[in-house]
Amino acid sequence: MWDRSAFTLVELLVVIAIIGILSSVAIVNLGSARQKARASNAHTSLTKLSAAIIECMYDSSNLTYSGSNVCDGDDQPVAGQTICNGSSATWPALPEAWIYLPFCLSDASANPPNWFILACDTACLSGQSAVVCTRTGCTISTLTADLPIKD
Repeated sequence: MWDRSAFTLVELLVVIAIIGILSSVAIVNLGSARQKARASNAHTSLTKLSAAIIECMYDSSNLTYSGSNVCDGDDQPVAGQTICNGSSATWPALPEAWIYLPFCLSDASANPPNWFILACDTACLSGQSAVVCTRTGCTISTLTADLPIKD
């Protein structure tokens, strides 16, 4: 009879293969968790900004960037710039690789005042996360189509 005090080569290779499969699954899940954390960070930053935006709207000041309306399709918010004339609140920095999109809505003359802001990963591709903020709140959404990004 054989004295079985060691593993065979096949048994060792099977164990190594299982460990390799499990580690690749873990790495994929970590990348997904990192993306969700960035989306959550952007959501938190923009949600905190909502109160200041509402104040701007009720003071009949449209959202601005360096004194011009950011929602005219030409400019996009820049971190550190004031959000409207007469406010000390500034556009928050977004997580790494996230940007504000240059199309939004800012109508302080509406009753109630209306606004819309969108931020996403720099690629803004279908299936990626985006943060959408309106006067009713901010939500994390999944893009259903690629968004055009201005260079």
